[in-house]
Amino acid sequence: MHPRAMMHDTFSPAPRAASVEPVHRRLGRLQMVAEKVAMAGMQSLLFPGRLRPPLLRLFGAKVGRKVRIAQKVFIGQPGNLTLGDGVVINIGSFIDCSAPVSIGERARLGYQSMIITGSHNTENSVYRRKEGDHVRRPVTIERGCWIQSRGMIGPGVTMAEGCTLLACGVLLKSTVPNGEYAGLPATRKRDLPTGDDIP
Repeated sequence: MHPRAMMHDTFSPAPRAASVEPVHRRLGRLQMVAEKVAMAGMQSLLFPGRLRPPLLRLFGAKVGRKVRIAQKVFIGQPGNLTLGDGVVINIGSFIDCSAPVSIGERARLGYQSMIITGSHNTENSVYRRKEGDHVRRPVTIERGCWIQSRGMIGPGVTMAEGCTLLACGVLLKSTVPNGEYAGLPATRKRDLPTGDDIP
């Protein structure tokens, strides 16, 4: 057997959450265009920060209290987004909401962090990506998590409460609570204490 074939058999990826259907827009293409214009405006340095959460709510996002969203943040399909109380999303972050994204209470997204929900199946051909073969898997970031600068969360991942993804880490599998993850792909490096949690 060819060495690459052996490697594929030995390290086949774990099954992921089932793909979900695209978000339903009540007003169809008109709503899609309005979302794109609004989200582009929201990224501007001139757009007041206090108006970003209300704008997201206008387009169907569920946004808690005391949410802060910095400039240059891209959010696709906000109708699929849920933000808990006290969430902070820092400058230049990218959130692809082609499937539902839920970010829990007091979670923090660092500079240029990414949450990706959409991908494609790998084809049995030299042409590995087929047009239109879009796979959408939800992402959940639970309460208290911290994604540091340029950290990336992949489709179908649940980042369990109290976890940290170190800078430039790429998280492709779900975690268990209260751990520090790092690397590409990210793995658990150590357990994190919880004894001095603020109630």
